[in-house]
Amino acid sequence: AGWLAQTRHGPCHAVCSTHRPVPLEHRLFACPPGAKTTIIADGQGQFYRGALNRAMSMLPRRLGDTSQKTCKFDTAARNDGRDQELLGVVKECKERKDLPIILFNFGRAQCSKAAKMLADNLRLEHGLQDRVKAIAHEVIEKHIAPE
Repeated sequence: AGWLAQTRHGPCHAVCSTHRPVPLEHRLFACPPGAKTTIIADGQGQFYRGALNRAMSMLPRRLGDTSQKTCKFDTAARNDGRDQELLGVVKECKERKDLPIILFNFGRAQCSKAAKMLADNLRLEHGLQDRVKAIAHEVIEKHIAPE
């Protein structure tokens, strides 16, 4: 909390709690998205190893990967496929009204690429889009823009 107090030039108090106001649920999405969604940890923190093992067994295997070594394939095609899978997962979550979600990516470049791809393909509803723009402008004016 020290960096926040320094940034805001005022006191900052940390409140610690183990209570989660929004339960954290872990799901595994098989490919193609929507084929099977499996809850592997529920909102109370219960982990389901059997569900994870069953879901992992349904994930597609790479053809020709009998030695468990990395197969050679077209990186561009693989990345395009991953982009489409990511977009499919986010769209499915949106349809189920499961947003917001947290997505993890390895590396800043991959994260930026995924954010741009999602921004280009997913649009907010008209009223919400105006509200988000207003909030963003308010934050920029109040906290970021020079006086």
